[in-house]
Amino acid sequence: MIPTATRRTSTKSYSTNLYASNLNKKINHKKKPNLAVILNVIFFFTILYILLRNKKDTAPIKYQREGTIYNDISYNDIIDDEDVLDQRDIEVEKKEDLLLDAADKAKILTENDNEEQMYCNYAVAVKTGKDTVLQRAPIGLLTFLKDIKNVLFIGETGNVTLGDTVVEDVCSDLYDNLPKPLYWEETMSTLKQKKESFQNINSPPGEKNLGWKLDAHKNLPGFVKLYTKFPNAKWYIMIDDDTYLFMSNLDAVLDQFNSEEEHYFGSDTMFKGCDGVTKFGDGPKFAHGGSGVILSNAAIKKMVENSDNCIVKYRDCWAGDVRAALCLRDVGIMLQPMNNLNKGPPDSSFWYPTDPCQRPITFHNLITSQIQRLYLISKRAENLPNERKKSTVEENKLIDTADVQDDEIIQRENQEVENDKNFELFGSFFFPNLFTSALNYGDVFQEFSVDYDLKNFEVDKNRPGSDYKSENSFDAVECKNKCKEEPKCLSWTFDDGRCWMKNSIPMGYEKVGVVSGVFPEKYVCKKKTKNFF
Repeated sequence: MIPTATRRTSTKSYSTNLYASNLNKKINHKKKPNLAVILNVIFFFTILYILLRNKKDTAPIKYQREGTIYNDISYNDIIDDEDVLDQRDIEVEKKEDLLLDAADKAKILTENDNEEQMYCNYAVAVKTGKDTVLQRAPIGLLTFLKDIKNVLFIGETGNVTLGDTVVEDVCSDLYDNLPKPLYWEETMSTLKQKKESFQNINSPPGEKNLGWKLDAHKNLPGFVKLYTKFPNAKWYIMIDDDTYLFMSNLDAVLDQFNSEEEHYFGSDTMFKGCDGVTKFGDGPKFAHGGSGVILSNAAIKKMVENSDNCIVKYRDCWAGDVRAALCLRDVGIMLQPMNNLNKGPPDSSFWYPTDPCQRPITFHNLITSQIQRLYLISKRAENLPNERKKSTVEENKLIDTADVQDDEIIQRENQEVENDKNFELFGSFFFPNLFTSALNYGDVFQEFSVDYDLKNFEVDKNRPGSDYKSENSFDAVECKNKCKEEPKCLSWTFDDGRCWMKNSIPMGYEKVGVVSGVFPEKYVCKKKTKNFF
C-alpha cells in the first residue's frame, strides 16, 4: 500500500506530465499550418496585386493611330483596340477576298454567258454591195447579227461603212498577188470595166445593176478574209444582206457535228454553165449562197489553202457559190445537203413543210419589215421556256387550292407537272439544244398567214401536192367539212367532184373551176421538243 503523501505526489506529477504533453501537442500542431489556408492567402494577394496594377495602368494617355488622335483611352483599351482592329482587318480582308473571288467567278460566268449568247464559235460573212448596203444591211445589225460575235461585211469596193462597221473590199485587189495566167490582162480589164460601171451609190439596187456583176467574185476571197480574220472559229457561214439567220436553230443542228472534220452544208442546188457543165445534174451540187453556205473549220482551212488556184481557175464562172463548190470539190469536199435553209421568203408562195415543229434556219430575199417580224417572233419563241415554267407554277397553285373530288384528275395533273419538271431538269441538262423552245414553221406561219389572204373558199385556185387522202364529194362545202374533221388535214382542194385532203399547205395556182381552202389554226406546233429536220 502506497502512503497518502506519496500518492498525492504521484498524482500531481501525473497531472503535470499530462498538461505538458497536451501543451506540446498544441505547440506541435501550430507549427504545421493548413495548406488550404496558405493557398487562400496566396490567391488573395494575387488578386489584390492584379487589381492594383490595373488601377495603375488605367491612367489616361494619348494614343495616335493612322493619323487620328484618341484622347483618354486606357492602355488596355489600346491593346484591345489593336487586337480588335487587327482581327477586324483580317476578317475584312477575308470578306474582300471572298467578294473578289465571287466577282471574278461572276465575271467569268457573265463572260461565258455573253460568249454563248454571242455565238463566239461562229464567224459570219454578209455579202453586200455599195448600192444596197445602206438599204438592207442595217436591219441585220439591229436584229440577229447582234448576237453573233464574229461578223464581217464583204463588198466589191472600198470606202464603204455602215455606222462603225467597215465593209471589207474583197474585189479591188483580188488578183494582184495571185499567179499571173496567160489571160491575166483580160481578167483585169473585164474586172475594171465592171467596177467602173457602178460607182454611183444612188443607182437602184437589184441584179440588173452592173455592180452586182461583181458578186460572183466575192465568195472565194470572202471566205479567205473570213478565215484569216477569225481563224479560231469552229463554223463559218456566208449569207446575203437580205437573209435572216436563226442562230439558235442552226446551233442546235451543228451541235451534232465535229468542226474538226470536213463539213460543207447548204441547200443543195444544181447548175450548168461553169466548169464545162452543160446539163443540170452533171456537175457537183452546190450550196445556194443566198440561203447560206456553211463550212467547218477543217473544210474552210483546206479550201483556203487552194483558194489562189480556184480564184483564177473559175474566174469565168457566173456564180460565186458555184465557184466555192468547185473549189471544195477540188480538195475532196462535197456538199452535205441541209434542210430548212430556205431560198425564198415566207410569203404566200412558200411551201411549208408537213410538220409545223420543224425549225427554219434561214429565209432569203427578205424585205426589211419581214426581217423585223422574224426577229420579233424569234424572241417570243426564246421566252417560251420561262412562260411555260410560270404556267406550271400557276397550275400547281390551282391544283392545291381547287376543290376537286376526282382523285384520278389530281393524280394525272400532278404527273404532268412532275413530267414538266423532269423534262426541264434532265432534258435541258443532257440535251440543252434539243429541249429549248425555238422558232418553228408553225410560229412563222401564224405570223405571216395574215398576209396570205386565206379564205374559207379559194375560188379558181388549185393547191396541188401533199395529198394523203381523196374522196368523192358533192361540192366544195362537203369537201371542206371532211377536211375539218380530219386532224391531219391542213388544206383541201375540190376538183371535179373529188375532194383532195392535204397534210401540208402547198402553193396555190390559178385554175378555173377548182376550189381550195386552208385551216391555218391547225398548223401549230404542239410538241415540247421541236424537230430540226
